[in-house]
Amino acid sequence: MQEFGLRLAVAYFISLAGAFGTYFWARSQEPKSKPKDPQAIAVLTSTKNEVLRKPFQHLVWKSINNTERIFSGESVRTGSNAEAQIEFLENGTTVQLDPDSVILIETAGASINLDFLKGNLFIKTSNAQGITLQSGTQRLALNKSEVSVSKTQGAKQLDLNVFKGEVSDITSGKAKPVEAPRLR
Repeated sequence: MQEFGLRLAVAYFISLAGAFGTYFWARSQEPKSKPKDPQAIAVLTSTKNEVLRKPFQHLVWKSINNTERIFSGESVRTGSNAEAQIEFLENGTTVQLDPDSVILIETAGASINLDFLKGNLFIKTSNAQGITLQSGTQRLALNKSEVSVSKTQGAKQLDLNVFKGEVSDITSGKAKPVEAPRLR
């Protein structure tokens, strides 16, 4: 009987250690912004099905809901049957993510940079400040424009449709206007 009590005590302490370990690990995974940039730069205005975020310097994707704020350095991903719309607080730019899309949102001073990894986006910039869209080595400046962008994972070039406004290819450091409707 004494042997059974010893086994029970060992099992209790192992379980207790596992519970504490899980608790502290989960606390360490809570969303945090960059220490230098604690202000939200965007808000998620609509979602459909599973939309996830990965906070700056974290490994785990977490669910994100409507009206949640997005910080510089965070990634947003939509599931296979999900959609999301993000509105940037500073300039009113909206980005619609179709299913299976992934973007990384960053700021550099007053400018907004989107690193587009895969999927389909519709971007509507409402003022001259606009945003910079990067994918691989390709960089585009979007100003007062409405564009549709798609990229399959691993592809080197973007498929870009310009519906309205100004889009410049700034990959080489010099702005070259992109002719509507496509850049391949």
